[in-house]
Amino acid sequence: MLIWGTVMYLKPTALGLALALGLAAAPAAAVAGDPGQGWAAPLPVSRVGADVWDLDLTMHDGRGLAVWVRWKDDGTRVMAARQRATGGWRAPTAVSGTRGAAEVEVAYDAQGQARLVWTAGRRVKAAWLRPGGSTSAPVVLHRTPAGALGTRPAYLQLSMNRVGAAAVAWQTMDDDEAPPYAAPRVQAVNATATGGWSAEHTLSAADTEGIRPEVFVSRTGRVTAVWGERAGDRWKVMTASRRDRRAWGTASPLTRPSVKAGIPHLAGLASGRLAVAYAVRSPEARGLRLRSWSPSSGWSAPMAVRGALLRSWVDVGLSRQGATVAFTDARDAVWAASVSSSSVVTRSRVAPVVSVYYGLQLVVNRAGDALVAWDSVRGGDHPIEAAYRSASGSWGPVSRVSAARGDAFLGALALTPGGDGLAVWNGGDIADPDSSLVWSRWYSAQ
Repeated sequence: MLIWGTVMYLKPTALGLALALGLAAAPAAAVAGDPGQGWAAPLPVSRVGADVWDLDLTMHDGRGLAVWVRWKDDGTRVMAARQRATGGWRAPTAVSGTRGAAEVEVAYDAQGQARLVWTAGRRVKAAWLRPGGSTSAPVVLHRTPAGALGTRPAYLQLSMNRVGAAAVAWQTMDDDEAPPYAAPRVQAVNATATGGWSAEHTLSAADTEGIRPEVFVSRTGRVTAVWGERAGDRWKVMTASRRDRRAWGTASPLTRPSVKAGIPHLAGLASGRLAVAYAVRSPEARGLRLRSWSPSSGWSAPMAVRGALLRSWVDVGLSRQGATVAFTDARDAVWAASVSSSSVVTRSRVAPVVSVYYGLQLVVNRAGDALVAWDSVRGGDHPIEAAYRSASGSWGPVSRVSAARGDAFLGALALTPGGDGLAVWNGGDIADPDSSLVWSRWYSAQ
């Protein structure tokens, strides 16, 4: 996830164009030059070429569920594919009621029901994907306004706990890219495990620009949101929370007024512990900051991690032992920092300079196993690369996950409680942008 140093928003339409123009040869059964520690052969998830947008992944009982927006011929649909016990994938199916979708997010509960949320035009919608494959009737969670200051939802985020309590957040975008411009706002809705969805709540302040929210729901149903706010040249990180069945509390800043802060990234544990990472620039210092929250002590003081810049790619994960932050430096090398519960910071360089082309993701399980992957740049193409760290070890070698030749675009990562991992991405023929396919690769912990 990118931390912006200037006023810059990547809209879903631009993202779709980037995907359509930047994809190349499909992964082969073996990847030349790949160290291969733990990685099985790539497997296809989709069967028919199409323009693939906004790929997401969730996992239940060691099996993945991949969803994405497919654009082909008569329009867009959300597609869903479930992984078999043998590791292969069932044929993807179009999710009913998703015509016109632009973004999609998915999450499992403990019973294997998947909650799906997506945007379509001005609407945010949701449905259940049941274990048997059927889909509940879609419901509209919110509709943004039309008119001269009309907006549409973007940068959709979903979190759900094991019993099905959920929160959805998004950033509104001006809908026509022409004056007068509607200022972006951060908005959210939530659902209890047994009830329906709440009304929309605007989290960002009226006199600011609200940017790129992230949300997390604990086992008790407590929802926490973090987001960026900009007013003139002042950038800050904000947070707000609500307990199950209660109203949102007052939003409060996580950064000082003297700090210019980038977009925050949030991770949490079912117990309610949280970690937020963001890049900063101030007269005193610049770099990466991490703040943690616990039900017993609230927010910690900011902990400094050297190396990141406001324009860096950053992601964060949380385990019982502490937080892990992955980031890029000024030369696009990949780094990871472990921050213990006693605030001890340990940095490791994972990949050399000029490694990241577009995007970086990190997942960490409760035990502390971690998988980081990024869209790299190697010899004129853009592969997916990744590195793995066991809870008791250090970062292993970098593996090329996608094809030996050609471009790929990272979709999502997941880890099992035992440390096995799964990566999904899309790739296709560079000569035919509409032939993109979704692929997967399994990582077996050593």
